[in-house]
Amino acid sequence: MNDFELTYRLQDSEKNQLSEIFKGLETNPYKDFLGFTREVIAACDSSDFPSSFRGAIEDQKFNYTPTKPYCFIENCPEEINPPVLPYENYNTEIKAELKKYFISEAFLIMFSHVTKMPILRYKNVNGGDPISDLHPLKKLQNEQSQKALKDVFYHNDLANHYARPNFINIFCIRNSLKNKIYTTLTKNIDLVRALDPDVLAVLRQPLFFTPHDVLTTYGGSSIDLGKAPNHPIFVNDNYTKLFETRTKGITSEAEEALDIFIKLLYEKTLKAHLTPGTFFSLHNDLTIHARIVEKVTDKNELKNRWLIKTLSCYSMDQYYRFINDFSNPIIEG
Repeated sequence: MNDFELTYRLQDSEKNQLSEIFKGLETNPYKDFLGFTREVIAACDSSDFPSSFRGAIEDQKFNYTPTKPYCFIENCPEEINPPVLPYENYNTEIKAELKKYFISEAFLIMFSHVTKMPILRYKNVNGGDPISDLHPLKKLQNEQSQKALKDVFYHNDLANHYARPNFINIFCIRNSLKNKIYTTLTKNIDLVRALDPDVLAVLRQPLFFTPHDVLTTYGGSSIDLGKAPNHPIFVNDNYTKLFETRTKGITSEAEEALDIFIKLLYEKTLKAHLTPGTFFSLHNDLTIHARIVEKVTDKNELKNRWLIKTLSCYSMDQYYRFINDFSNPIIEG
């Protein structure tokens, strides 16, 4: 199932070209991310890179709109022999040793480079690792995080963070068709148009509180972000701050408006079962997204579901004040 309009489908010749380019990369991104990035950029700027694909995506950061706040690309080069990560205890170091090819990581960095949408790194998120795994992990299986086995409720990534990303970019490595697990989003513009004006007026007031998310605070975060500030749900017509179940209204009127808002999220949702070799990028300010586990017939496949993602932005200019070391730019927080 796929409710999303296709942005681009690679021709088989383009897919094969990219696969050959990425297959030849020698640097391990989990041991030397900056070195891997330089190698991917050099490959992207070579004459071997498919020019038709470049032309199709290079202006993408200007093409996210309130009515189409995403980019959906099919028939991308698939990962080669992706390993099975240990559900009990995998981490970046284990992944670095198990994974022998980095096709999917290269695709994410390629997209960032060609579209000029810089990848963001956060000291408190995955220890600064810019490539996150959407893969179950036992100790977080019941949390509201990308490591969960269950639904991840509607949210903006780093919803109430002072250096929030503009974009979320996802590449599917493994997602069995035996299970019905959907990546979903709701367009903020659809919510604005459907809400009663009185309810919308409440949602525009700073009557809500969202604590910092699990991956920003879990497991030895190096920077204390303190208490997150109160906020409106709609900062302006299309920019939202929400994490369903974690965001709370601080008055009874705000709680009632929030209940109406969340119900509408599910009524207006779009969804897709992402398959290997599918790329999906969504605008974090123009949408609210979720993962819905609709049906599980193979629990082992659920534990091995694997997508990776990066967070990115229009420009680093708005983030420089949160970075101390520009030779290895990681946001302090």
